[in-house]
Amino acid sequence: MNTYKKWKSITETDFVTLFIKTWFAYISTLREMFPEAYNRIGDKKYLNSYKEFYIKEGYKRLEIDDVIMKEIENVYKEGKNIILTNYPEYYFWDFYKINDSLNYLYKNIDPDDKNGTVINMKINKKRMTKNKYTLFGFISFWVTIRNKRYNELIKFSVKLTDIIEEMEQIIKKDNLISERQYLNILIEKIKKDIFNQVQMEYNDKLQEFSDKKLLSQKYKENLLLVSAEIRKIFNINIKNDIEKDDIEIMKEENDFCIIKQRPNNYFIEDRELPIIPIDKDINSKIEKKYKSLIRQKRKDSIIWFLDFVYRLRNALFHEIIDPFDEEWQIIFKNSYLLLKELVDININYLEGENK
Repeated sequence: MNTYKKWKSITETDFVTLFIKTWFAYISTLREMFPEAYNRIGDKKYLNSYKEFYIKEGYKRLEIDDVIMKEIENVYKEGKNIILTNYPEYYFWDFYKINDSLNYLYKNIDPDDKNGTVINMKINKKRMTKNKYTLFGFISFWVTIRNKRYNELIKFSVKLTDIIEEMEQIIKKDNLISERQYLNILIEKIKKDIFNQVQMEYNDKLQEFSDKKLLSQKYKENLLLVSAEIRKIFNINIKNDIEKDDIEIMKEENDFCIIKQRPNNYFIEDRELPIIPIDKDINSKIEKKYKSLIRQKRKDSIIWFLDFVYRLRNALFHEIIDPFDEEWQIIFKNSYLLLKELVDININYLEGENK
């Protein structure tokens, strides 16, 4: 059967058609909610306005219950499986994110300022180039020996986008890679790249001081300190909330998060775990933090779905995917059902505002 005949045969019955119709119903509610975002050439401004509204205050007024969270999980599972298998080049950008707000800062300075270490890491996105990210940082340290101060500045950088592209080859070899395996391998590659650069720089410095035993020892001790602190941050990056200790759970995401699974680390696995750890005593401050993180996970889950469904819409409208494929039909079914729920929530919100 010709493609156009296939399209005609499913225009009233399949989930692709239901998805398309529901997408336009969804956009129609956004036009009503955010008339200031009017744009003749696309839907993106409406979507951005909706996400911004939802993050700031909408989550309090647009009820997201456990049924909707289960539907998000269904979309996630099916989407992950088909994209891992057939479109590994999109896997990272659909299910992970680089935290370009990272500002990791470590300071260890003696009260008399004779010895000190500062470590800083940030992420830069190259302007005018899509998805080109570099993690860059520096180690500044100084030691004082016999009233003489030695200052050093060591810089390092990692092209995150290149490592993400390397991961595509790993996926192609094993497209059933788990959430935990993927993030752990990815973070380990970044960490190894940084350690190699830092180790090389320290080795060069140690060669200069080969005849100064005490100074060389100070540099070796500083390298051990730096390595330990960087390792701590990378270890936090690969944990889910329940695995973190009390100090780690209180850290702000931008203080440590380099790469994060969306909507949260080990999303499918995390859905089966208790919301708050039941195997340890926690004080009221820690409990309050956990409850805050639970609310954040719900918000992040909706934002992930909205981004994913927009990419799904683009892939469909630009004929990147085969809408007749049975696996895609399952994704469109789950996405349609969830999008329909959001349309109903938006309509209830609009009718409440108009009363």
